[in-house]
Amino acid sequence: MNIGIALGSGGTKGFAHIEYLKVIDEFGIRIGAISGSSMGALIGAFYAGGMKAAEMEKVFADLTLFDKAKMADGLILLAYYLFVLVMRENSYASRVVEVAAEQKVIKTGPYAVVRHPLYVSAILIWVLTPLALGSLWAFMLALLFPFLLIVRIKNEEKVLTEELPGYREYLQEVKYRLVPGIW
Repeated sequence: MNIGIALGSGGTKGFAHIEYLKVIDEFGIRIGAISGSSMGALIGAFYAGGMKAAEMEKVFADLTLFDKAKMADGLILLAYYLFVLVMRENSYASRVVEVAAEQKVIKTGPYAVVRHPLYVSAILIWVLTPLALGSLWAFMLALLFPFLLIVRIKNEEKVLTEELPGYREYLQEVKYRLVPGIW
């Protein structure tokens, strides 16, 4: 009889598959086919390659990045809270860089701390979500996102300085774009 297993995704929760595989190892069950998605695919690939569940457990125990990833959930929640504050404060927020008729410079709420708080929330969400899901590959790719936003921010500030009355003065009042004391 040929037995196949399917290991699901779930980021750091996917490490539960190791416990399941330890039981399979203990009973000496031979697996003929392994399928998996996301973290399940990673665990399945190691197992299919001949690594025993107990060995995997030791390897993954040393990956402190995944332990720290559990904090990412709370930080993402805070980033969404910042997003809501920004949307409540600035009815002109848009995905397009433009100046609307009768638009005013927003200097209150998060805009009193940094000039682009919406981008701060977006960066946190984009960078932390892969950590919360346990995807190191997606995390490394997400690290490019802030650099792309820097290009957009520079263009946006040029447009706003030229077209939005009072923005030039706002630049003098709020010195930092994303991170107070840094940039």
